[in-house]
Amino acid sequence: MYVSTCKGGANGQYTYVRLMESYRDENGKVKHKVVQNLGRLDILSQSDPNYLENLRLCGKESPSVTQSTRSSSKSA
Repeated sequence: MYVSTCKGGANGQYTYVRLMESYRDENGKVKHKVVQNLGRLDILSQSDPNYLENLRLCGKESPSVTQSTRSSSKSA
């Protein structure tokens, strides 16, 4: 999973923050899906000016479920 931003609104004036997941479909093609829409960056940044950077750092510190299952299955 990773954090992504996209432009939105009538003229693209807003930046939205999304939690995304990458996966492969049955044909092996890489796909991306939105796990959760977190909201507009300007509103989220009001309480924490470094919201986006902190969110990305938080994601790098905690391993994803897939990575932890892969490493535990190799040690077994």
